[in-house]
Amino acid sequence: MMKVVLKKSVLLFILVMSITEAVATLVYNQAELKSAIKNAKPGDSILLSSSSNWKNTFINFEAEGTFEKPIVLSGYPTAVNLSGNSSIKIGGNYLVVQQLNFVDGFATDRATIEFRTKNKLANNCRVSNCKIENYSKPVRFDTDSWIIFFGKNNRFDHNFIGDKLNGGCTLIVELNDEKSQNNLHSIDSNFFAGRSPLGSNGGETIRVGVSRYSMTSSQTIIKDNIFYRNSGEVEIISIKSCNNQILNNTFFECEGSVVLRHGQSSTVANNIFIGNFKPYTGGIRIIDSGHIVKNNLFVGLNGNRFRSSITVMNAVPNSLPSRYLHVKDAIIERNLFINCSNFLFGGGKDVERTLAPSNVLFSNNTMLSFKQFMFEDDNNDGGIQFKNNTTNQPISLVKGFNTVQSIMAVAVYKTAPQLKGLEVMVNKQYKQYINTSALHWLQFPSEVFKENIQPVQNVQFTPDSIVALNNFLNDAKGLVNIQLSAGRYAIAKPLLIKTNITITAKGLVEFVNGTDKSLSSFIVIGEGGHLTINGINFNANFLDAGDVQGAIVTPKEGLLTHYTLNVTQCTFKDYNESGYSPMRGNKNSFASTINITNSTFSGNAGTCIDYSTEKDDKGIYNVENLNIDNCIFKNNLGPAINVYRGGNDESTTGPSVTITNCVFDNVDNRQQSFVVRLLGAQYARVLNCNFINSGIGGRSIWFEEYSWDDIQVDFCNFYNSGRVQTFHNKLLGKNLYKLKTNFLKDYQLPTTSPLYKKGFGKQNIGLK
Repeated sequence: MMKVVLKKSVLLFILVMSITEAVATLVYNQAELKSAIKNAKPGDSILLSSSSNWKNTFINFEAEGTFEKPIVLSGYPTAVNLSGNSSIKIGGNYLVVQQLNFVDGFATDRATIEFRTKNKLANNCRVSNCKIENYSKPVRFDTDSWIIFFGKNNRFDHNFIGDKLNGGCTLIVELNDEKSQNNLHSIDSNFFAGRSPLGSNGGETIRVGVSRYSMTSSQTIIKDNIFYRNSGEVEIISIKSCNNQILNNTFFECEGSVVLRHGQSSTVANNIFIGNFKPYTGGIRIIDSGHIVKNNLFVGLNGNRFRSSITVMNAVPNSLPSRYLHVKDAIIERNLFINCSNFLFGGGKDVERTLAPSNVLFSNNTMLSFKQFMFEDDNNDGGIQFKNNTTNQPISLVKGFNTVQSIMAVAVYKTAPQLKGLEVMVNKQYKQYINTSALHWLQFPSEVFKENIQPVQNVQFTPDSIVALNNFLNDAKGLVNIQLSAGRYAIAKPLLIKTNITITAKGLVEFVNGTDKSLSSFIVIGEGGHLTINGINFNANFLDAGDVQGAIVTPKEGLLTHYTLNVTQCTFKDYNESGYSPMRGNKNSFASTINITNSTFSGNAGTCIDYSTEKDDKGIYNVENLNIDNCIFKNNLGPAINVYRGGNDESTTGPSVTITNCVFDNVDNRQQSFVVRLLGAQYARVLNCNFINSGIGGRSIWFEEYSWDDIQVDFCNFYNSGRVQTFHNKLLGKNLYKLKTNFLKDYQLPTTSPLYKKGFGKQNIGLK
């Protein structure tokens, strides 16, 4: 350990501006670091050498500085990368942490950065100019948080926070004792660089408090941050305490909202919400009393329901703290909405949430749109007072709006990767509605927009080079196009997909088991994998070979990263045990999009397409968007499609399932059976499909939908097939038939067919 004296001119990067000369201790390993912290005195600086390896470094930064002489811990001369299982706990007074990058690993403890040690809370401490990136736990629902606040008067500023992929809030403010309440924490000037959809509750970027302490004052300030595509769940910021301020932040293409979930008297002001018309992009949702929402700018938000531009919730009478408390005495004023789609007052109204908002003032707001927007007051009982608002789209039956023919207001903004900022030019007459100080030019970190140019490889393999194909896939990087020559490929171990792979058959290509033992699957999509596959016959029952349990699956242990899958013109046949599924997403795996087109499933005993492995009934599911088009399911003992999302959680948008132009012929005719089960799908369309001799012992389609789910079954034929089971009986269209149809080759409808005459000829059923 070497002690050096550095003049103030050398230590400009250290945030101790009152010191003219300071003693700094330069450390090279964990033992020296521990000793330096133990001996630190007010005004000292502890410098971690950036030339050292700081893997698996646990820092217990417990010390006592003063207001005039804080103790600083920093990387030197550049930021230090702490990898592996590194983390830091901060305890004491007037401590500053900076230039620490937590990268390429994960913390084994509850948090990566925690404002508390075993012995002390942190007070008047600061974490600045740090980074957390690629630091998610490897198991998707092994939850943790990256930053946890305790104590009082702590600041987290000018940090870069990457995409957190596993469960748990990115940043939490705890209020579990009086020493952490009325805390006056500041979370400011940070860049939150994305949060991918979690497919479950628990994906908030920031949460302040919990239901148990929701009536406790926190006084946390969240300001001047940029939230870039933070879409973990419906709540980007979840406020569960009182007297907080969310000010001057920018939310860019975030599929969620700022949610005043529990607690009273918080203020949301001078923020900018940019949706760019992306689906599910939301604004502010209000629950409980005394809140103020003012001077915010909303541009191009396209979310609805809980993700509307403004949502004022209905409440539960005599509600428990964990449900929905009465919205009252709230003010929503002087906000500007440009090209936003939905405004909802009395949101969530159902048999439980029956208590309407009261004494809510919506005044002096301006709502401008190129097209008619959805404006709903679900109670229409006067609990929302509309006064002096302006719009260029007439809102029928609502007083308190002045409709004008033309208002000059222009929003100019660019999209990534060229995005540099936002500029709003408003006619002087309407500048009063927004605080122009919020219209700063946004400086996004350049690394977010750095073009990720991946190499593209084009390779060919033949049936006798299957070992070479396996080896190639193990080492493949970037974008890879694989062409398979015609023939039978004897697969001895699953092909592992770990990058962006396209596999195309040149001629007739068949995958079979290359051993006499059971094969778990032909293809496994691993971490970082994305697969597009075209023209492969997956044969699970070939001569004397062992059986095959799946065709395209995810690992049994699950996946942390999202994956995509595109399947075209493939056949899946003879998976002959009830537990075998040609296509399956295993527990703890999540697909953002799966497209299956022009493919055939026949002779299968298990579920043909199975994304139902999340059984915990906590709102967790395996696939966000599943699209199945122009496929044939024929002579299958088991079901065709099974998608499951259990529980009544409302924090996510999926699953979304579209099934079009498909034929189901002799599929799952056992007692209490089903052909298609979509339990918990929040959006579903089953259109132009033909069910023939299928689900006779039970159901053709099985739903157990909630009242808010958007589901429709129409232009379908059910000949000698089971019923459509629905909970609310509102999803069936008017074009449902029970007609016997004689098909031409490959399930094509002749023009003389009764179904063709009913309108099915607009879209062919079966393979094109």
